[in-house]
Amino acid sequence: MSPIELIAQVLSQALAFFLFFWILKKYAWGPILNLIDERNARIEQSFHRAEEAEKSAAQLKERYETHLRDIEAEARERIQAAVNEGRRVADEINENARAEARRIQEKARQMAEIELAKARIELKDDVVRLTLAAAERLIGERCDEALHRRLVQRFVEELSRQP
Repeated sequence: MSPIELIAQVLSQALAFFLFFWILKKYAWGPILNLIDERNARIEQSFHRAEEAEKSAAQLKERYETHLRDIEAEARERIQAAVNEGRRVADEINENARAEARRIQEKARQMAEIELAKARIELKDDVVRLTLAAAERLIGERCDEALHRRLVQRFVEELSRQP
């Protein structure tokens, strides 16, 4: 091949390349670039929607966590209030039981005092009767009842005053 043929061949190939490039640019590159731009826009919108959904989910999560913390705090407060109420009721029951025990003890003490007083009276009466009977036997004759009673009661009272 001669140098002229070689130059002609290179020029024809360069011309064919530029012609092919111009046809592609005019008819193919425009629609391909438009498709690529549209696809980039859709991808960008998808990323934007995903970011917004992520932010919304994060906000919703934060709200739920805050609400959950509030519920837990309220539950703790209610449990503490119930515990305090239980303690108060237990203290009240204990105090009522103590008061009832004191009333029962006081009543028992009063009953014991009453029984003791009755026993003393009965003992006095028995001593008076026995003393009268003994005095009758000793004297052999009966004095009037009123005199005997006074004498014996005076004797019993003197005995009860002694330690």
